Amino acid sequence: MSRYKKVAIVRRERPSAWVSCQAITNNLEKMYQKVFSDVFLETMYCPENLNDYSGWDLANQIKKGNFDLVVWIDHKPNIAPLIRGLKLANSDGEQIPACFIHLFGDFVLDCMKWETSKNFLKDVPVHFFVASNEQKKLVQFLFNEINDSVTVLPFPVDESSYSFNEIERKQVREDFALGEKKILFYSGRISLQKNIIDLIQTYVAVREMCDFELELWIAGDWDDILLPYIGRIGAPGTYYANFTNGLEGMNLDGVKFVGNLEIKMLRKHYLAADYFVSFSTYNDEDYGMAPAEAGMCGLPLILSRWGGYISFGDIFHDVTHVPLKLTQERVQIDKTIAIKQMFKEILKEDKDTRRIARSIYAKEAVSIQSVANFIKKEIDRFVCIKMVSFSPDFYSLCSLFRMNPLSPFKGRNGQFVNFYYNLYSYYGLEKNRSNN
Repeated sequence: MSRYKKVAIVRRERPSAWVSCQAITNNLEKMYQKVFSDVFLETMYCPENLNDYSGWDLANQIKKGNFDLVVWIDHKPNIAPLIRGLKLANSDGEQIPACFIHLFGDFVLDCMKWETSKNFLKDVPVHFFVASNEQKKLVQFLFNEINDSVTVLPFPVDESSYSFNEIERKQVREDFALGEKKILFYSGRISLQKNIIDLIQTYVAVREMCDFELELWIAGDWDDILLPYIGRIGAPGTYYANFTNGLEGMNLDGVKFVGNLEIKMLRKHYLAADYFVSFSTYNDEDYGMAPAEAGMCGLPLILSRWGGYISFGDIFHDVTHVPLKLTQERVQIDKTIAIKQMFKEILKEDKDTRRIARSIYAKEAVSIQSVANFIKKEIDRFVCIKMVSFSPDFYSLCSLFRMNPLSPFKGRNGQFVNFYYNLYSYYGLEKNRSNN
């Protein structure tokens, strides 16, 4: 039995434009409904443009409802106005409710908004949840002494939507007329930082080495987010133009773009595929819902050794990590090694019994029910501390955004500033590079 008696879940009114964040927020809400099935639980909504007034108004609703726990489960807006509101609404000496805050990957890019809560966090009891070990290290770098108040909690996957079934796999492969073909599958945004060009180039090289049919299926929407943290902002169609130029002259036989798939059709593609592959080095890749869903469907994973993907080796069976290569303007995978690793993996014989085992293992780690069971078991150990404060490195980060809000990590000659390497060393970069 939890010590909490009245719980408020807070999420935004309109769903996020990011498909992965929609899934995360919905799954977290379902998870907490299981965790707090025996107490009063209410979902409350905040506007997208949460400000001091709406934050204060929401805090007053929480106070009137006598909630003793507030759970924040969305990536936007920033929670800072609610933190300020909770302090102000309880300025009469009333006890401020505990706050569970799920941090998303955009925490770094949202630092200026977080900074506005610095004088209020010392009075609001908080516990942070992060999605991977790598994100935990990064968050600890930016806060002072919060070891006891930050917990790694994988974003849950809905087991009713993603699972493996032998009979369904055979049927789907028959429906797609695949025969003996092997399928590499990518799902996610088609954008620069997801390294789709590198993925296709790696596939083409591996396909030419195979004596069997191999295809690469790519699911998702085109995204023109380039490298905003060094000032490269994409106009509509920018990435598609880069994409076509980058692959000009290549034989793209077997590369299929299957569009943005609804859940049922996405699962069919996971079932039909033989491997899930993602070479993403998105600057705030704290987790990865697509590889987690693929893992629930029993697929072996071929991933970049970057960010939250690194933790997937502890969560799922049969994970191959491709090392990184740092260019002047961004992080990419080492394609030479990627080709060798991908070829080695696809030569392995994979049986349905192995996929069943992988799916079961994943379910025990990241399904909504499994994560809910973990919360229920550990909830009284989640320390909600006051006096949370930011580290000097956090204020260095804010200074970079203050001096150059459009390209905070851009140094001289277009290279990264030193701080970028220190910050993202926790996601896979080397520390203390000499760039300025």
